[in-house]
Amino acid sequence: MKSTTFARLALFLPYLLLIESALYFVFRDVSEKDSLIQTINIVWNFLAIFWFIPYTILVIILLVRSKGKSFAEIKGIFRRAPFLMMIVAPGTYALILIGGSMVDLAFFENAWQILLLTMAVSIPASLLFGYIFLGLSLLLHKLLLKTGVVLRDDSQCIHLEPEAATV
Repeated sequence: MKSTTFARLALFLPYLLLIESALYFVFRDVSEKDSLIQTINIVWNFLAIFWFIPYTILVIILLVRSKGKSFAEIKGIFRRAPFLMMIVAPGTYALILIGGSMVDLAFFENAWQILLLTMAVSIPASLLFGYIFLGLSLLLHKLLLKTGVVLRDDSQCIHLEPEAATV
């Protein structure tokens, strides 16, 4: 697998963890004991309510922007992704609030308080979780490079074919 392919696939790591945490509750009896893994899965499932839609929008943006780029360029784009998520998440909630208030004004008249809360939580959470997943992805990339599962495909690694000499 090329490094660029791995970088684009690494965007789906939060979704894979969400699937794992959902399956954890399907196959485990959570009433037995409270463990650290169970607590992490509960928190991740709860937080998915807030990050799923904005992160999906961000993934689409990053996939479009990374098309045809080298791994170094993609890494630069992805390093700025948590800051972009700080804009996408509150913007998504603002659009939901505006759209909802157009449908039913009475229901959404106090929703600005919820919007402020989600903005207050989503901005630092975007940085925190964004850089945690970025760090995990880069660490996984280095490990997979060493094992040979991921191949370098930077512009520095161009393989030249020997040309036939002509006289």
